[in-house]
Order: sequence, then C-alpha cells, then structure tokens
Amino acid sequence: MSERSANTPSALSPAEYGQFIEGLELLEVRLVRLNVEARSFPIKPAGTRLEIADEASYTPLDSGFEVFHRYSLLATDDLSPSEPVGRIEAEFALRFKSVQPISQPYFEIFREVNLPVNTWPYWRELVQAMTARMGWPPVTLPLLKWGTQPAGRSTVRKGRKGK
Repeated sequence: MSERSANTPSALSPAEYGQFIEGLELLEVRLVRLNVEARSFPIKPAGTRLEIADEASYTPLDSGFEVFHRYSLLATDDLSPSEPVGRIEAEFALRFKSVQPISQPYFEIFREVNLPVNTWPYWRELVQAMTARMGWPPVTLPLLKWGTQPAGRSTVRKGRKGK
C-alpha cells in the first residue's frame, strides 16, 4: 500500500502523481479568449489595487487531455473601489499528450501545482502588453513563489476553481 499525504487534497501519493507527470507532454498552448476594458486613462499606480483570479477545467481526449485555464485581473481605484477602472480576462487552452488518463484526483493537484507553471508566464506577458496598450504603466505580475506572499505588492490572488 502506498503512503498518502495529509496535505494532498485527493490523497494520491507523491509517487502516483509523479508517475502521472512523467507521462505528460505539452503539445500546444493557445489563447482562446481575451477581453480587455480600460475605463480610466491613465491609472495612478499608487492608488490602484489589482486582484487576480483564475479557474481551470479539463476535457479528456483519446491520447491525453485539454485544459482551459481562465485568468482575470480587476483593477480598482482607491477613490472609488466599487467601480473597476479596468479589467483583463483571458483563457488559455493547453493540449497534453498523456500516457495515463487524467481523472479528477490528478487534476486537483495538477491545477494547483503544474498548470500555473505552464500558464502564468503567458498571462504575465499578456497583462504587461495589454496594460501598456491601454495607456497604463505596464504591469509586471510577480513570479510564482509557492508558500510565500510577495512583500509590498498590491496584487491579490483570489480563489481557484476546478472542473
């Protein structure tokens, strides 16, 4: 019988999950949806709060699976926090070849651990490029650092949802 981790939401052992990851290959990353709104021109970085949320779902395929990872950035101003001054929403589709079929227990870990590593760089670049095109100072999102909280940042990362 394999050891189970109390911190692992699906109770898969690290060895079981590691075997699943070893059998993965990323085939494609594409942007499938983008929505950008700039209601204020330009924003004042000192008085702006950025909130980031994301959610992900997957679809099994014959030889792997496809993941849809949605991100949203909501910018609010200290002067009127209930009225957004801007928003960026994007959805990325990633197609994976997989030796082992994906199931919900594997996806629960995958969306928390591996998926952001694959999508966050695309999201960071998109946010930086879009904020510059919106006439705002370019926003550089922080690095992913699991288990730490970025010091001195106004960025808030909100909940994650799965399939």
